[in-house]
Amino acid sequence: MQTVTELYYGHTIQVDFTITPKDKELEFIPDSVKEIIFNNLTEDVNSGEFTEEDTGDGYSGKWKIQPLNFQLMLRIVNWDYNCIRATEGLNLEQFQKSYGNVMGAHYYGKWCEFKFNFFKMIRYFNQYMDAGQTFCNMLMVVVEDYEEKKRNKSK
Repeated sequence: MQTVTELYYGHTIQVDFTITPKDKELEFIPDSVKEIIFNNLTEDVNSGEFTEEDTGDGYSGKWKIQPLNFQLMLRIVNWDYNCIRATEGLNLEQFQKSYGNVMGAHYYGKWCEFKFNFFKMIRYFNQYMDAGQTFCNMLMVVVEDYEEKKRNKSK
């Protein structure tokens, strides 16, 4: 058995191959397997199996999304640890742009009340999945902006 892990459409995917053509050693997930995974991702499925018949080119095995991605968490933690809240943190304007004036002000108030604690905000959104995802999307925008600024400084 071979295991290959790869970042695919923002997800860390682990594939355990039970059969590969001529026991080929793999560095990447073959396109035929990625197509099966992609079709399942659009159905909001986080794991599955595939056969040689499914791939058409001799691969079979199982795949799953790694539920907690260390690299992503590290990016968030690095931003959280190093960001200057006034210029690189989430602000009222961003909350209001994402949620509207009233709910944006409410959620921003919670963000401040929780002392900008990412995990407490995630917990707060536990029954509001769409609002929670919006928060995560907002957070990743500021993380990416922070990373870009950091890259530009090092040039």
